[in-house]
Amino acid sequence: KGLDFLPLVLDPHAFAAMDDKERRSTLFKLTGCSAKPDYILGELKAAGCDMKLAEQVIALARSGFGAMAEEAKEKAKAARAVWQHTTGENYGSEKAEGWEVDIPAGKDVAQEDIDQAVAAEQKLQGQIEDGIAYRAKLVSNIEHAASYSERGNELRTKAELVNRANGKLEATTADLEKQVARRNTLNAQLGTAPACACPHCGEAVLIVNGELRDGNSSLSTKERAEAKKELETVVNSIDMLERTKTNDKKALADAELAARQLAEHEANAPAAIKDGEIQRTDEKLNECRQALAQAQARRNALQERFDLVNGALKINMTAAQKHAEIKAWKLIEEELSPAGIPSRLLAKAISPVNTAFEVMARITEWPLPKIEDDLSLTYGGRAYGLCSESAQWRWDAMIALVIA
Repeated sequence: KGLDFLPLVLDPHAFAAMDDKERRSTLFKLTGCSAKPDYILGELKAAGCDMKLAEQVIALARSGFGAMAEEAKEKAKAARAVWQHTTGENYGSEKAEGWEVDIPAGKDVAQEDIDQAVAAEQKLQGQIEDGIAYRAKLVSNIEHAASYSERGNELRTKAELVNRANGKLEATTADLEKQVARRNTLNAQLGTAPACACPHCGEAVLIVNGELRDGNSSLSTKERAEAKKELETVVNSIDMLERTKTNDKKALADAELAARQLAEHEANAPAAIKDGEIQRTDEKLNECRQALAQAQARRNALQERFDLVNGALKINMTAAQKHAEIKAWKLIEEELSPAGIPSRLLAKAISPVNTAFEVMARITEWPLPKIEDDLSLTYGGRAYGLCSESAQWRWDAMIALVIA
């Protein structure tokens, strides 16, 4: 290891000729000072840094303090961007201290208040739905009552025809019986009715309309022609009366059916509707709708206030957190900058060298050489570059002895 420093001993002026970076590296190596991660973390902790944030940059320890300080700077920059986005303002360390959104004065609103408002709104909505259903039922009942009345009138008109239909059927039946009897008489007169033997005397006889006639009686030609013509008319009347009787039976059956249906219909009369019931229902619905609009407006106002306050609290919390984070990163950046841990570490490396210089100055009784905190060189308090060649030679000689 000592061979690494041999060139500095053989060429004493080499140390003074170094730039600050080379000089710092040489002193660290010479005095055994090292910036290991554990040492850096210990220094950051001692400085009051946020160790969770410190852990995020210590991975760059091998790249040096500059890389770690730059990373901390970028982290602070990112946190500052979040603060500005959250607040809508430009970041300033003094402005951010205690910064809060101005919340307009108003009553505090809890989630419970909103829940109660929503419940009241839902209750009114339910009442409106029930009212609409009830109104629809009323309208249906009115329509049913109208159709009920119309159907009752229709059935009543048909049922009232029972007596008339029955009388007509009886009249038709009587007429038909008369025509049938006349047909039988004419048939007997024309000799078309079947004759039979009298059980008393054995002569041919006819039974016409319940009367016993001589089966051998006959009509004149004229009478016979008139009888045939009348028979034709009677037969046509019988056909017509039979059709009429069929229709009369059907009309009577329809009237009797209508009477039975009317009785059932009247037994199922619809419930009576109070006068003005629909109007009162509409008025109640309008009241509920107005109350619902007011409830919705109240709920919206509560929700707006709740969101405003909670949004402001969230913004304030985020702003405070990011401001604290920015300060924490700034402290870490300062500690990792040349004036922070590197400076203290350098002072630790310079101290034994300056102590050795003091010993050399006492022995030689020469002016005191020194390496300043900023790595500049002085001799007897004068900058190395302003010293004479002889003074610089003595400084170089003593650093060579110290290194040796």
